[in-house]
Amino acid sequence: MQPQTKRVHAVVPWPFRIATWIILSLFAVFTLYPLLWVAYTSFKTQPEIMRSLTALPESWTLDNYRNAWELGEFAGLFYNSFIYSIVTTVFVVLLAVSAGFAFAKIPTRSSKLWYSFFIVGLLVTISSSIVPIFVAETWLGLDNTRAGIIVPYVAFNISFAVYLAVAFIGDI
Repeated sequence: MQPQTKRVHAVVPWPFRIATWIILSLFAVFTLYPLLWVAYTSFKTQPEIMRSLTALPESWTLDNYRNAWELGEFAGLFYNSFIYSIVTTVFVVLLAVSAGFAFAKIPTRSSKLWYSFFIVGLLVTISSSIVPIFVAETWLGLDNTRAGIIVPYVAFNISFAVYLAVAFIGDI
C-alpha cells in the first residue's frame, strides 16, 4: 500500500490574480469589440454608416447581405466549394481506406516501402509544390477546370488519410 501524498497548490498573491483578471478582461474587450462593431454595422444602411460609425442601426436591414451575395456571386462560389469538398472527400476516403486496408491486413515484401512513400508525402508542403503543379496542370490542359482543383486536393490529403486508415484498420 502506498502512502497518501498531499497535493500542494501554489499560492498566488491576490494582487497578481487581480492584475491577471484585468489584463485578460482588457484583452477580451479589445478582441471582441471590433467583431461586435462589424456585426452590427453590417445591418446599417450606407447613410447611417456615414453619419456615425459607432452608433447602433436606426433601422435594421439585410440589404448589405443581399448585395454582397448578388454582387460577389456567392451562389456560384458556394456551389463550387460544395462540389470540391464533396468530391475530394469521397475520393480521399475511398482511396485511403482501400490503401489502409491493404497496408494493414495484406503484408507483402514491398508494402512497407509503399507505405513509407505515403508517409514521406506528409513532408511535402503545398507552398513548395505550387509552381510545379501549375506547370503540370497547364501542360495537361487542366488549368481553369474543376479537375485541376480536385486532383491536387486529393493528392495533398491522401497521405494523412492513409496514415490514419492504416492505424485505424490495424487496431481492428
